[in-house]
Amino acid sequence: MGEGSADSERLFDQTSKMQRSRRLAQLRTPLAIRFPLFDPDRLLLKLSPLGRLIFSRIGLFLWLAVVGTGLGTAVLHGEELSANMMDRFLSAENVLAMTAIFAVLKLFHEFGHGLAVRRWGGEVHEMGIMLLVLVPVPYVDATAANEFHTRLRRVIVSAAGMYVELFLAALAILLWARVEPGMVRAGLYNAALIGSVSTLLFNLNPLLRFDGYYILSDLLGIPNLGTRSTAYFKYLTQRYILFLDDATTPETQPAEKRWLFFYAVAAFLYRITIVLAIALVVSKMLFFIGIALAVWAVGQFLVLPAIQMIRFLLFSPRLRGGRFRVILRALTATGALAFLLFVIPAPRSTVTWGVVWVPEGGEVVAGTDGFVSDIAVRNGQQVAAGDVIAHLDNERTRGELARLEARREALETQVRADFVEDRVARRVTELELDQIIRRIDDTRHRIEALTLAARLSGQFSVAVSGDLEDRYVQRGERLGFVIPSDRATVRVAVRQQDVDLVRASLNDIRLMSMDDSGVEGSGRLVREVPAASTQLPSMALSTMGGGDVEVAQGEDGQPAALVDHFHLEIRPERVEHRRRVGEKIRVKFQHEPQPIGQQAYRRLRQLFLSEFSV
Repeated sequence: MGEGSADSERLFDQTSKMQRSRRLAQLRTPLAIRFPLFDPDRLLLKLSPLGRLIFSRIGLFLWLAVVGTGLGTAVLHGEELSANMMDRFLSAENVLAMTAIFAVLKLFHEFGHGLAVRRWGGEVHEMGIMLLVLVPVPYVDATAANEFHTRLRRVIVSAAGMYVELFLAALAILLWARVEPGMVRAGLYNAALIGSVSTLLFNLNPLLRFDGYYILSDLLGIPNLGTRSTAYFKYLTQRYILFLDDATTPETQPAEKRWLFFYAVAAFLYRITIVLAIALVVSKMLFFIGIALAVWAVGQFLVLPAIQMIRFLLFSPRLRGGRFRVILRALTATGALAFLLFVIPAPRSTVTWGVVWVPEGGEVVAGTDGFVSDIAVRNGQQVAAGDVIAHLDNERTRGELARLEARREALETQVRADFVEDRVARRVTELELDQIIRRIDDTRHRIEALTLAARLSGQFSVAVSGDLEDRYVQRGERLGFVIPSDRATVRVAVRQQDVDLVRASLNDIRLMSMDDSGVEGSGRLVREVPAASTQLPSMALSTMGGGDVEVAQGEDGQPAALVDHFHLEIRPERVEHRRRVGEKIRVKFQHEPQPIGQQAYRRLRQLFLSEFSV
C-alpha cells in the first residue's frame, strides 16, 4: 500500500512538473499559444489507407507530376500572377477570403503530419488551435515521430505538411489557369500563393521551430538542435569567459560544434529580429499590444538571460570557493564588451546606388518632331561645342512654312491695297498678318531645331538602341549625350533619414563600378537639391531597375519612391575613358567613426520616429 502510494505521488509530481513546464513554455512563447481541442487518433486511423497512398512511391510520382505541371503553369503565367500581387493579396475585400483559405490549407497541412505519423504506426492524440501572432491556426502534436528509428521517416513526417500544401497549391494554380475571372479564380489564386509562398518562407525556415527546424535536426543527426545549441553557447561562456573547468559540453561528436554554435547565433539574431518586426507591425494597429510584444522580446532574449547569469554567479553551488574570481571575470568580460560597443569607434557608412550622368547641356534632345536624315558623328566620337551631330527632316513643317510665307505675301499685298480703300479692313488684315508672322517665326525655329548641335565639348554617346538613321523622333526625345572628359557626374538619391548624416559627417565618397566601363575611385559632393522628393533621377535606382529604392505608382500615374529622398550630385575625381550614361554605380558615403552601440541606437531611434511619425 505504501509503495503504491509512493508511485502515485511520484507520478502526480511528474505530471505537475510537466504542466508547469508547459505553462512556462507558453509564457516564453506568447506568439504561439496552444489550445488543445480533441484527440484525432480515431479519425486518422480511419484515414490511414489515404495516408498509405500519399506516402508511397505511387503517391510520390503523382505529387511530382502535379507539382511539376503546376510549376510550369506558374512560369508560363508568371507576368499575370505577379502583376499587382501585393495590392490584390492585401485588398480589403480579399482579406476575409484569404483568412478562410489560409485556415483550410493549414488544416490540411496538419492532417498531413498526422497521416504521416499514422503511416508508420505512430499515434496522434492532440489537435487544436494555436494563436500564431494572434492569428488562429490549427496544429497537431506529431511528437510520436521521435520514436521512429529511421531518420528518413522522421524527415518525411516533418515535411508532410509542406508536401500536402504544395500539392494543393499546384492543383489550385492548374485550376486557376482554366477558369474564368471571378470569385472562384481569385480564391484559387489565394490558395496557390498561400500554399506555396507561405509554406516555403515560414515552414521551411530552420531558424523557426517549424517543419524546417525538425527536418534540419534530423538531417544533421542532432536531436533537440535548438535546446542543445543554447546549452552549447552557455558552455562556451562558462568555459572560455568564466574559465570554469567543470563546464560540460552538450556535444556528443566533434562535428556538432560548428553546427551548435552557428545555429545558436543565427537563431538568436533571427528570432529577436522577427519578433521585433512583428511587434512593430502589430503596434501600428494595436499600439499597446505591439509595445508589450517588444518589451517581452527584450525581456525574453536579453533581460532573462542576464538574470539567469546573475543568479548563477551569486547562488550557484558550483562557484563555492572561487565565486569572487568568477564574478570578477564576468565583470571584466562585461566591461570589455561595453567598451567595445560604446567606446571604441567603428567605421560607419551610408551605401546607396547612383547613376552616371552628364552636366547640364550634355543631353542631345530633339527640339521638334522629324525623321533622322543624317548622322554627322559616330558613337564615341569627340565633338566640340557647336558641332552638328544630326539632321532631322520634316516635310510637313517645311510645307507649312511655304504656305505661311505665301499667305504673308498675300496679306502684305492686301494691306497695301486697303491702305486707300478701307482703313478698317486694313486694320483687320494687319492683325492677321502679325499672327502669320509669329507663326512663321515659330516654324522657322522648329526648322532650325531639325539640326541638332552639341552644346558642350566631349564624347558623343548614343542613348537609344538600334540604328538612328531614318528613325522618327518626337520633340523632347533624348537621342544621346555629349560627355565631357572631366565633367561626368553621378546622381544619387539618399533617403531622408540618412541625408543629415551625409551632410554633417562626411569624410569621403567612394564610387564602386559594377564592371570595367564606369566610374571608380573617390568623388566629391558638388550639388544638392534642397527639397526632398519622391521622384528619382533615374528609374535605374529603383527596385524595378535593379536598385534599392522601393517605388509605387504616384498620383500622376508615374512610378515614385515610397519615401522621400534627397538628390545629390557627385563629381568623380577620376573618370574611366569608357563609361555609359545611365550606368549604376555603388556609392559609399564614409562618415566619422562611431561606436557600434551608438550607431545601433541611432538606427533604432530613426526607425521609431519614422514608423510612428513622432
